[in-house]
Amino acid sequence: MKATFDLLSATSARHEIYEQRLKGIIEGLLQVDVGHFGIWRHWWDILRSRLVDTWVQNISQITTPECKDILSSESAPTLEDFSRLSYCETTNPGVYFSIIREADQRRPFFVYVGSATSPIGGLQQRIHQHKSPKYSKYQA
Repeated sequence: MKATFDLLSATSARHEIYEQRLKGIIEGLLQVDVGHFGIWRHWWDILRSRLVDTWVQNISQITTPECKDILSSESAPTLEDFSRLSYCETTNPGVYFSIIREADQRRPFFVYVGSATSPIGGLQQRIHQHKSPKYSKYQA
């Protein structure tokens, strides 16, 4: 199932908790000693290049309302909560996850979390890569 959403839609009051939590995460990252970033120092520099509120606004604009609902909840999200999220077809950068179940079902499931940071193709390009048998075989 595919979903699209208006990237410029205003955040409703019910998503204020999501934005407060996101702001806390970004503020926390900014408190981390730059030495802990090691080879990712460039990302730390990028994070510091904008105001926290700008990051919150930019990230919030490309987060689906359904995802914000889950992340605003008072209780921890369940696998079922995340399973109900629709795939959002977009060329924007983003984070995605896949629920992987083993064929023999020795273990209940795995959750693979990935990111698509390419400015050309974003999530759409990354999902296409994962669906490619050549890419999937190489990554296995």
